[in-house]
Amino acid sequence: MSTFSLFSRLPTELRLRIWELTVEPRTVDVSMSDSYLSSKFDNSLPVTNTPVPAPLQTCRESRRELQKHYRRGFVELRNRDDVGLRYVWVNFEIDIIYIGDGNHLGNYKAVAPQIQRLRFEAEISDEFFYRFSMKDLRRLYGWYEYLVGCSART
Repeated sequence: MSTFSLFSRLPTELRLRIWELTVEPRTVDVSMSDSYLSSKFDNSLPVTNTPVPAPLQTCRESRRELQKHYRRGFVELRNRDDVGLRYVWVNFEIDIIYIGDGNHLGNYKAVAPQIQRLRFEAEISDEFFYRFSMKDLRRLYGWYEYLVGCSART
């Protein structure tokens, strides 16, 4: 990829608009760790393999501009005494939060109101999921009716 060395000479308004246009929906894969620290303090830590949006790491100007759109999410799930503080850069308005099999929805209770787009993979016929995770969906997210409506239509 070639570089555009004159970028810094563009008017500030144009540069900021370009940085803003780099914001796009992502699927953010979030899971809870089972590390030594998390078991020691009885609290799992959020981990992700989703990379930080590149413009957040490009320069001060881009970071300052993109922090208007992204925030340090999942810090509510940190363990006591801030040991092992973890966060995930996320834009809850447009990012899809992917949590795997959906069998640990209760772990996300503290951030449930912020999550606007949730994705997980589960078999509705799975007894564990039906008995426990569907209750969490109903209680924490209020999405049970939506899911049932979607499955009935498809």
